[in-house]
Amino acid sequence: MALDSSEFPVQVAPFKQPLTHFASRLKDRQVKVVAIGSSSTAGEGGIAPYPQRLLADLRIRFPNAMIEVVNRGVGGEEPHWS
Repeated sequence: MALDSSEFPVQVAPFKQPLTHFASRLKDRQVKVVAIGSSSTAGEGGIAPYPQRLLADLRIRFPNAMIEVVNRGVGGEEPHWS
């Protein structure tokens, strides 16, 4: 199934800090992003999880790079802040 980022209405916000490791890997044309989190990462019901939307957007923006997004989301996880 082809991914189409136009199916996911998202407003992209710029990062406050540069993604230097991502940029470095992008120069090598091989990028792996690991998404961690709970249900919004894992996905619920028929809603596409954000890692899938991220992958679609990155592949459109950087068509000459081999991009992989690994979804390690686990539904029901609660953050444990110290």
